[in-house]
Amino acid sequence: MDHSMHASGMDMPDMPDMPEHRMCKMSMLLTTEYEDVCVLTSKWHIYNFRDLVLSMIAIIVLTAGYELLKNWTLKWEKRNSVNLISSQSGIKKFKLNSSIVYGITVFYSFIIMLIFMTFNVWLMIAVAIGAAVGKYFFTSNSVSAIQANTAPNSLNCH
Repeated sequence: MDHSMHASGMDMPDMPDMPEHRMCKMSMLLTTEYEDVCVLTSKWHIYNFRDLVLSMIAIIVLTAGYELLKNWTLKWEKRNSVNLISSQSGIKKFKLNSSIVYGITVFYSFIIMLIFMTFNVWLMIAVAIGAAVGKYFFTSNSVSAIQANTAPNSLNCH
């Protein structure tokens, strides 16, 4: 009896577009291997060079988005702290909202850190490029902003 048949009793045709199920590789040392690397989840599985390039682009965008969030948070806090009503409720509302945004920023930075911790050199480079691109496009160009210590209080992991 042929045990290669599926429960339905029919053989499944080979699907050239669907990659075979392979295990995710995990490395604790720097590596440039990219096949079977998983990013954050087994569903984000890099099977080939095309997947690597697309993943690097996604990571660059994700990391640049983190720089955008940091810059937006800084501007939001400055704008709202100036407009605070001297009432206790206005201060409490600002503090609550600021804490929520801070928590989101920390979570976002830890997601990027986890990508970096794949120890895959290509993905690490994508994080660095995304940080540089985000810094270039999303930080203020004014000399006063550059001279001032404008970094928001956050746990930056890159």
